Amino acid sequence: MKKGFKLSKETRKKMSKAKKGINHPNYGKKLSKETRRKMSEAHKGQYLGKNHPNYGKKLSEEHKRKLNEANKGRKHSEEAKKKMSEAKKGIPINHKPDCQCGVCKVKKGQRKGENHPSWKGGSSYYYHNIARKIWEEHYGIPIPKGFVIHHRDFDYTNNAIWNLGLLRKGTHAKIHNQYNAFLKMVEELEEKERKLK
Repeated sequence: MKKGFKLSKETRKKMSKAKKGINHPNYGKKLSKETRRKMSEAHKGQYLGKNHPNYGKKLSEEHKRKLNEANKGRKHSEEAKKKMSEAKKGIPINHKPDCQCGVCKVKKGQRKGENHPSWKGGSSYYYHNIARKIWEEHYGIPIPKGFVIHHRDFDYTNNAIWNLGLLRKGTHAKIHNQYNAFLKMVEELEEKERKLK
């Protein structure tokens, strides 16, 4: 097919109909797990970055509106919802089973409770509520929407007013991510030091 050549709606409809149901080459066939795995591997990264047909393109407001209208009122079936839920459990898509990234560790429960680097007894919710009340009483205003209280020394049991800062949720998350990464780096360096002794 020539580049830039567009098929008419009628032609596309005929082509679609020609491969629907019993006319499809895989109709009635059950693909093995190995075949499905190979197909999945072959398509990985096919539409990532520059390979994506919309890469570098900016959708017009009219196009966005049409997409929005087309998806209005669309509801997923219970089976689809269940599949989507299951897909989000455990290992994220495109991550290997032995992946040790932060997301996978959280999904596998390796960074929950006592395993989390910021674990300090399991009562952070209680202390953070106290921190909010102390900050609001001191400054005489409610905490604005989208903001949280940050403990400057990373000890949420220390609710001294000098230790309480007001940050946007996103900024607060970044700071704690960097702090956790720093703790991990220190742990790795300490482990190396122990091995050298």
